[in-house]
Amino acid sequence: MGNNLPIQKWIINWIHFFKKNKNFNNDVSLFVSTLWQIWCLRNNALFRESSPDLHNLFKQLGIDASNNVWAEEQRTKSLAFSLHDDVPDMDDAFKIRNHHPHVLVGPALCSDHIRIKCDASWRTNLRASAGWIFLDRNGNIFHQGQSAFWAQSPFQAEATALRHAISEAFSQGYKHIDATTDCLNLALQVNGIGDITHDSANIILSISYIAFNCHCFSLSHCPRSLNRIAHTIAKAVV
Repeated sequence: MGNNLPIQKWIINWIHFFKKNKNFNNDVSLFVSTLWQIWCLRNNALFRESSPDLHNLFKQLGIDASNNVWAEEQRTKSLAFSLHDDVPDMDDAFKIRNHHPHVLVGPALCSDHIRIKCDASWRTNLRASAGWIFLDRNGNIFHQGQSAFWAQSPFQAEATALRHAISEAFSQGYKHIDATTDCLNLALQVNGIGDITHDSANIILSISYIAFNCHCFSLSHCPRSLNRIAHTIAKAVV
C-alpha cells in the first residue's frame, strides 16, 4: 500500500498522526523541515552534482528543531504579552516627526486616521516574518497581525513587513494611515529621499501604490524602543 500511496496523501496521514500528540506544532514543523532538507539534498545532487552530506543534513535538522522549539516558546509568551506595555504612543509620534521632519510623506493626517507599527525578523536561512499592530487616534491597540515569508535580506524583510501591514489595513477599508517603521532606510526610500534598493524595488513600488490610493498616508521612522510590540510579534513567528 505504501508503495502506491501519493505523496500528498502520505503527508496528510502523518499530519493526522501528529494531531493526536500534544506537541502538534513542533512535530509538524520538524516533519516539514525534514522534507525540506531532503528536497534540498536531492536538488544539490541533481543540479549541482554534489554528494549527499548526511552529517550536514542532521546538523541542519538539529538547528531547525531548536528554532521550532524557540519559536513555539516565543509564540506562547506573545499570547500573554500585554498590548498596553508599549511606550505611550501618540505623543511620541509627534516627537518622532519633530526629530525627523523630512521622513514623512502625504498631506496632513485627518482626525480619524489609524496608526500602524510594523517590524520584521530575518534569519540567514532567508526565513523571515512580519508583525504589526493598529492603533486608533487615542493610541489604543485594536488589531494585531503576523505573517511568515521568505526574504533575501533584512531590508527586503522590513519592506515586506510594511507592505503586509498597510495592505491589510487598506483591505479592511482604512484609507487614512499613519505608518511607522524602525528601518530608517525604508522610510527614506518610500519617501523618495534615498536610492531604492534593487532587491526591493517592486515591494517599494507596491507600497507607494497603496499610499497613493489612500486619502492620506504618512510613513515616519521611529526607534526600536517605540516599536517593541510589533518586534515581539514578528520574532514570535520565525
